[in-house]
Amino acid sequence: NSFNTVIKAYANAKGGRNGAQNAQRILGMMEDPASTLGVSPEDALAMQTLPDEDNILHQILPDKISYTSILMAWANTNSHSNNGEQSNAGEKAEELLKHMVAMYRGGKNGGIKPDTVTYNAVLKVWGKCGHPNAGERSESLLDKMLQLYEKGGDPDVIPDDVTFNSVIHNIANSNAADSPQRAMRLLERMEKSYESGLIRAKPDIISYNSVLNAFAKNGGPESAQ
Repeated sequence: NSFNTVIKAYANAKGGRNGAQNAQRILGMMEDPASTLGVSPEDALAMQTLPDEDNILHQILPDKISYTSILMAWANTNSHSNNGEQSNAGEKAEELLKHMVAMYRGGKNGGIKPDTVTYNAVLKVWGKCGHPNAGERSESLLDKMLQLYEKGGDPDVIPDDVTFNSVIHNIANSNAADSPQRAMRLLERMEKSYESGLIRAKPDIISYNSVLNAFAKNGGPESAQ
């Protein structure tokens, strides 16, 4: 819809943090379409009986494209900021993810259930934001996905190769002294999960190179051999 077009324009523009904030402002308008269009509470209630194709309020509600575009907007803030503003982009992205979960579970929007693509988008933001805890926060998101999949039986959030490679990359790029060991443990966890049939994500050259880079960066050249 037209609102998504505007959000995408802000996400792709070189507006840095302002672009992401403007995109999120448009999202707020979509989440409250009655106020945005000046529809009275009485009329809004009456419109609930209309089929979706005839209910303009339902047509304005944001979908997963809306939210994913805003996540990409936060990811793009990092290449346009040079004064430290980008460091909280990961937190902003994770807040938006939690907001999506709350909206979906609260029955306010059944079309925005976060899936693997959504989580991967948040991991991308963490990887680009330069936050000192990006690796740790990324690993926590992976743990959450596995918990939802293994214990909650939710197949929509099963981690894929992009998920694992993003988390390994984010850990490897952190300055934590134990980042090489943590990256290695996660690679081994990925291998075991794949071999057991739990996931379909098979370690690839990106996975192994990220671990090698972690050792080369934090463990000394001899550690990467």
